[in-house]
Amino acid sequence: GWEFGSHGMNHLHFTNEPSDIVDKELTNSKKVIEQYLQQPCQHFAYTWGEYSVSLQKKVRAAGYHYAAAVIHRPLLTNSDPLALPRLNISNDYSLTDFKNCILGKWDFLGLIQKIKCFL
Repeated sequence: GWEFGSHGMNHLHFTNEPSDIVDKELTNSKKVIEQYLQQPCQHFAYTWGEYSVSLQKKVRAAGYHYAAAVIHRPLLTNSDPLALPRLNISNDYSLTDFKNCILGKWDFLGLIQKIKCFL
């Protein structure tokens, strides 16, 4: 029931790295995971959740079908498969905080992101 995905080989800030380094990180990490698990690696998570259109194209070209960003909002049917939202969960959260975050009742990070988009 678990899905393993890639996060790169060296946790680099991909939006700041040269194109050839990004390509190597994306393909090598995928290859290692697939060799070790003997199954396809289709998921990627952007380091620090940051991405760009050009990075999304590289992720797709490397063979990933899905990528998680740090867009704090619920997953919707029309969510971009190469910029999927994900929720921030901290070990400081109580069980009630965790439940409320999962249910979308405690979404201050999403609100902050929305406000920043309008500034």
